[in-house]
Amino acid sequence: MCGRFALATTPQAFSARFGCPPPSGWTPRWNIAPQSRIVVVHARGGERRAVWMHWGFRPSWARAARDMRPQINARIETVSERPMFRDAFRRRRALVPVSGFYEWQKPPRGPSRPFFIAAAGGELLALAALFATPAGEEEATVAILTRPASEALQPIHHRMPLILPEKAWKRWLDPEPVDDALLQHLLEEAETVHLHAVPVSRRVNDPRQDDPSLLTPIEEEQPPVSEESQGRLW
Repeated sequence: MCGRFALATTPQAFSARFGCPPPSGWTPRWNIAPQSRIVVVHARGGERRAVWMHWGFRPSWARAARDMRPQINARIETVSERPMFRDAFRRRRALVPVSGFYEWQKPPRGPSRPFFIAAAGGELLALAALFATPAGEEEATVAILTRPASEALQPIHHRMPLILPEKAWKRWLDPEPVDDALLQHLLEEAETVHLHAVPVSRRVNDPRQDDPSLLTPIEEEQPPVSEESQGRLW
């Protein structure tokens, strides 16, 4: 799954990586949680644009927020079949730029331990995503695709976001429909992205904590945070 990530870079580095500037008002963040406005890159008229979207997908036919629970993730195994995602998967695909993402490892005893997972080379990553604008609303909503964890990340968590290498971006952003063969190809391409995981502070459990020190690797186990903070993983 993908329930928390960071996007901390410069506008210049963002533009060089994705071929478009970040949206107005963007600032670096180290602890981005669901239901936030996040930066999303999509293509329009053959050109890439970075815009704000709400992280919590609702389809275009959803008429009110109370009609359904927003979905932060979509499973790659079922995304082409589920009515909620099917249309967006065909025509409205996007990238979520991240510096890295967090996953929580559940040990046999004690609280879950967070890890920060980033590109081994330090470059920004692109997570595959879908978007739709619910009826009567102006801002689009977005979900991040997930896949079974790679062998290297399985000891941490059984799911992970679908990370696309740069050579796959153009085809993913193309509004033409995709098929199961392309999905399988994207999964194979995703295996070429080399990742590095480090344990980090449990302060990340609280989305109110948002500073660069959250990415600092820790060596020793830390005492658990309060129950109130533990309850804020979403």
